[in-house]
Amino acid sequence: DDAGRDEIGDLARSFGAMQRSLVRQEEARRAFVATASHELRTPLTSLSGMLELIDEDLTEGRLDITDAHEQIVAARRELRRLANLAAELLDLSRLDAGVPLRSEPVELGELTRAVSSEFEQRAREISVTLDVVPPIGPCWAKGDPGAVARIVRILLDNALRFSPEHDTIEVTAHYRGENAVIAVVDHGPGVPSDERAVIFERFKRGTRTGGEGGFGLGLAIGRELAERLGGTLDLADRDPARPGARFVCALPIELPAGGPADEPAPRPAAAPS
Repeated sequence: DDAGRDEIGDLARSFGAMQRSLVRQEEARRAFVATASHELRTPLTSLSGMLELIDEDLTEGRLDITDAHEQIVAARRELRRLANLAAELLDLSRLDAGVPLRSEPVELGELTRAVSSEFEQRAREISVTLDVVPPIGPCWAKGDPGAVARIVRILLDNALRFSPEHDTIEVTAHYRGENAVIAVVDHGPGVPSDERAVIFERFKRGTRTGGEGGFGLGLAIGRELAERLGGTLDLADRDPARPGARFVCALPIELPAGGPADEPAPRPAAAPS
């Protein structure tokens, strides 16, 4: 009887936990729909207004080149927000659908350099420097090249939201123990201690959302991708005397085939400070 009561109690507790989880998911879904609707309306309204103003100036033959340039820069920013939302929703649908990821050697040094180059113009617009530190030699990880690139894009997008003007974002790739690691470091306000776990949850945004806002999906997607690749994505501890955030993606090491059979495994390197 006692065993039966224990089993019934365990079952009841399991159902209760499932119910609470479903309630949380539904609340998160509703919050996301409300946030996404607002975030969609804002850039669309801004873009419409900008285009109308430029059209009026062109029609009346009184186009101010400086003002038009500022309008175009602002329009690019709004389009980027829309593109981010579309990319995050697509990523989310693929994760939930269980779309398989490839598993092959990926050279992280070249990948971080190539992805960082996509953000050079945006960084210049806000007077931020992207410092991509090349590894001493090839840095090989096991993963899906597209998924790893997406993680780096998410981390760079996040860093650019928070970096102060005339500052530097550091991007490194190196070996650490049994893993190949990508680290992205910014010198913004950092993440409050009580939000360190929350920022990796879907639809959750920290109180410091940066100048361009966010949808509460990027870091959650990045962590889920890293875990599906057999790795991790974490917010590393920083020196209290140095502001900012250091995100670290660690992936299993996998060397490319075709090298010498007795090629030694890469030697672990100390992570940069």
